[in-house]
Amino acid sequence: MKTQSAHAPRNNTRRAALRLALAVTVGTSFATFARATETINVAFVSGFPPNATFVAAFNSGFAPAVDKVLAQTGNYKVRWNFAHSGQIAKPRGELEALQGGLADIAAVPGPYHFDRAPMLEVVYQTPFSGHDAAQMSDVFQQMEKKFPQIQQGWAKLNQRVLVATANADSYVLVLTKPARTVAELKGVKIGAVGPNSPWLQYVGATPVQAAMADWYPGMNTGVYQGAMTPPQALGAFKLCQAGRYVVDAGLGASGIINLNVNLAFWNKLPAEVKQAFEEAAPAYNKEQLRILFEGSKEAMELCRKQYGMVEISFSPEERARWAKGMPNIAQEWAQRMEKQGLPGKDVLTFYMDAMRASKQPIARHWDRE
Repeated sequence: MKTQSAHAPRNNTRRAALRLALAVTVGTSFATFARATETINVAFVSGFPPNATFVAAFNSGFAPAVDKVLAQTGNYKVRWNFAHSGQIAKPRGELEALQGGLADIAAVPGPYHFDRAPMLEVVYQTPFSGHDAAQMSDVFQQMEKKFPQIQQGWAKLNQRVLVATANADSYVLVLTKPARTVAELKGVKIGAVGPNSPWLQYVGATPVQAAMADWYPGMNTGVYQGAMTPPQALGAFKLCQAGRYVVDAGLGASGIINLNVNLAFWNKLPAEVKQAFEEAAPAYNKEQLRILFEGSKEAMELCRKQYGMVEISFSPEERARWAKGMPNIAQEWAQRMEKQGLPGKDVLTFYMDAMRASKQPIARHWDRE
């Protein structure tokens, strides 16, 4: 009969413990390897400060949304470089920074670049038709998918569109004297900026090209008697202190911003990161619109309570008088696009059909009259 050594149970225990320790060590090493996270450096560039809606929306909307999607697997994370406020590019320099590779992603203000992205100008050629910035954002997103010429145009600039958003929920006139009719705008000098300033010329007003920051002192010193502005700027620049009369003439929403990525950067991204960017794009639009609407509401309340703002709305007849008194700038624009080999007429019809389908209060059907 064999006898078992008194040390055998202890040795067996030690061997079992060793096997367990080895298994734990190997398992831990494998788990650590499996959870290894690759860091992607991404530079967001804007010449504008974070109080611009389209910059703020990137910080509080898009970037957190990307981080949330990537955290689901842990395979990748982004190290964000929020290079706004002119750190890399000055205002209006975002397109060139993105094109040249100084930026990986940027909010490109369309109104500054119609010479290179001309199809986006349709909204400025159709005033008095679109009045819902959220709906307009959706329409532009559909339009950029429907017409490949738009994406092809961006690709020539080494860019790819992630999402489009409207950052002017409306345009109003802030004036030093009241105006309730189109005729009362004749001869009035009005501060303006961008491709919508010609709207003023057609009613006999005189648009004065100047930056928003110049409007307040300009109105205070009598250089001009008003400004055409989104409501949000009324409070931000205290314009309603310089001019108490705010006129809603039904000009409509506009101001398309494209969140674009550098195409060469995009092509090198892992598929999972690309998917995260695409899934986060709607969050950028949603956040930008939230900030925009809240900012406009706060500005109007400030102007009412603190500066005694007097609000005037043009009648439907006056709106129509302004709209139909203009030449058909939309069809003129469409013809220019056609000469460049771009589907201007189809884009104009697509846009106006979308406005009609959403039952916007259209003062002029630009594709028909």
